[in-house]
Amino acid sequence: MVIAELLAISLLAGAAGLLIGVALGRLLQLAPLYGPFLKTTYTPDLFAQALAFTLALGAIGGFYPAWRAARLRTIEALMSEARGLNVER
Repeated sequence: MVIAELLAISLLAGAAGLLIGVALGRLLQLAPLYGPFLKTTYTPDLFAQALAFTLALGAIGGFYPAWRAARLRTIEALMSEARGLNVER
């Protein structure tokens, strides 16, 4: 479940990054100093590579914490949570 959530968040972040990147690229093309020198081309292959890279980074970044949490015994996780909250036993 954790892996599915992190992949969904990575996909949303990648899509947002693509939209922001395209918008900034088009905005820079309108600038008088930079516009004539910038020729941007967007291909489906470029978008697929960017989303695949985002998903890979999200999976790598989220796999270790998920793996570590899955290996914890329930009582250890509860006790460490109680210590963090300064709960009296």
